Amino acid sequence: MTSARALPAPSAERAARYRALGWWDARLLADGIEAAAARRPGAPALIDDEVSLSRAELAATVGAAVAALSAHGVRAGDSVVLVSGNTRHGVIAYHGLLRLGALITALDRRCGPADLRAALDTLPGRAR
Repeated sequence: MTSARALPAPSAERAARYRALGWWDARLLADGIEAAAARRPGAPALIDDEVSLSRAELAATVGAAVAALSAHGVRAGDSVVLVSGNTRHGVIAYHGLLRLGALITALDRRCGPADLRAALDTLPGRAR
């Protein structure tokens, strides 16, 4: 089994240049949905075969997912294997887990038991 290799951090000069150009700011990936909802709440954010969610609706739905996951005991630092198709449910679950600070391994819904076992075996911490 190969382990994941961390990407090298950007140089201080590159980081400073990206900030000066406005390409980077203090937001984290987990902040993106709320920032987009604040800028254009009615703009489409997620569309699938059944529903279309605006940016504000997606932010609210992710907030509800955070509450539900937290109520089920998911905490920052927990390792979670998310098995989902490319659906709104997977997007919402992913962003809810991200907001909670969980370490996420995403697997496609078509994965088999061996894939799931391999993912669970490689996760650090308390697996959920």
